[in-house]
Amino acid sequence: FLADRLGKPLLVEGPAGVGKTELAKAVAQVAGARLVRLQCYEGVDESRALYEWNHAKQLLRISAGRDETWDEARTDIFSEEFLLPRPLLTAIRGDDPKVLLIDETDKADVEVEGLLLEVLSDFQVTVPELGTVTASRRPFVVLTSNATRELSEALRRRCLFLHIGFPDAELERRIVRLKVPGIDAALAASVVRVVGALRAMDLRKAPSVAE
Repeated sequence: FLADRLGKPLLVEGPAGVGKTELAKAVAQVAGARLVRLQCYEGVDESRALYEWNHAKQLLRISAGRDETWDEARTDIFSEEFLLPRPLLTAIRGDDPKVLLIDETDKADVEVEGLLLEVLSDFQVTVPELGTVTASRRPFVVLTSNATRELSEALRRRCLFLHIGFPDAELERRIVRLKVPGIDAALAASVVRVVGALRAMDLRKAPSVAE
């Protein structure tokens, strides 16, 4: 509620498999918004997060206009037609409602956080050849993290914080009944009780809600 009213990104942390990603999907469904997802991983870079140019199409355009001067060709090939928007740019363009999910932010390199700061602060992206693209309608932004590394203070400061832990037994029974319609109530309660017992043990990884 606060993230929506204040227009601030929501940073969601918690163990893997407790529903952080599902939260963003649920918000998109309830709001009738389009979900735009940036899946973070080690090595994700600007061309995967922001945008890149369609080099093959640019080369074809240059080849087709051999009689043109470079200034004429350059004006054409660095236009919208040759731009390939990636999730961050896609999320701030257009007037339709969107939910931007930046999933597993902690798996991305520290340098990628710098790319996020401009988007999360001003909801704009600078394309040197075209100028600055500013959101006419801000997306609802959800960042998820499994806390495998500490996110920078600059990034955290721009977000509201939410921690999602393992649900209590009643809530988990409701989740099971929702995901497995028609399941016997005694079986659902038994499964939840066993999983709860497993989580109380000293395991390398506790079973998640998804599991």
